[in-house]
Amino acid sequence: MSILESLFSIVATTAAVAGIVFAYLQWKKTELRRDEVFLWSCEVIKSMQSLAIFCNAKSGDFDDKFMKDKIEKIKIETSIHIEVGRIFFKNTLAYKHGTNKESAYRGLRPEILDAIVTAHQIAMEWPISTSDRKRMIGIVAQKCVREFVSLAQKEVGRSRSVSREASQAGQGGGLAARLKRLDGR
Repeated sequence: MSILESLFSIVATTAAVAGIVFAYLQWKKTELRRDEVFLWSCEVIKSMQSLAIFCNAKSGDFDDKFMKDKIEKIKIETSIHIEVGRIFFKNTLAYKHGTNKESAYRGLRPEILDAIVTAHQIAMEWPISTSDRKRMIGIVAQKCVREFVSLAQKEVGRSRSVSREASQAGQGGGLAARLKRLDGR
């Protein structure tokens, strides 16, 4: 083997190793972002689902002070979730929209943040709303949770489950159907 062949072999091996290291680092970066977005999404879901539960609760389901305190907390949480979400999801630049704002706020907000913004607005408005308005707000709150979960699932969810059992279709029906199956009816 000549020196030139040996040198070529070393260069090719080094390039292959560098390519593998680069690919691994890119994969780790993607996984790290996915993990961070996943954790953020879980916190957002907690806040938004709590809000939807409170907004759709019947009179007497929760103590008034408890509910008021929780909604006050959700006001702060949703505001924070929006700002953290801006780190993960940049605005889409739109012609002259927000050009006078800081760079993270220029353009149009990403759709995944829209539902959180609406949830924040609901939390802000809930305490001063009429009963009819609260009923309508409750419907919007539940829809916002579903929209966010659907978008978050597309962003960080798995396309396939690890186990076959976890991905099989459920039997549906909830409590009534389970009680019926338990009784053998």
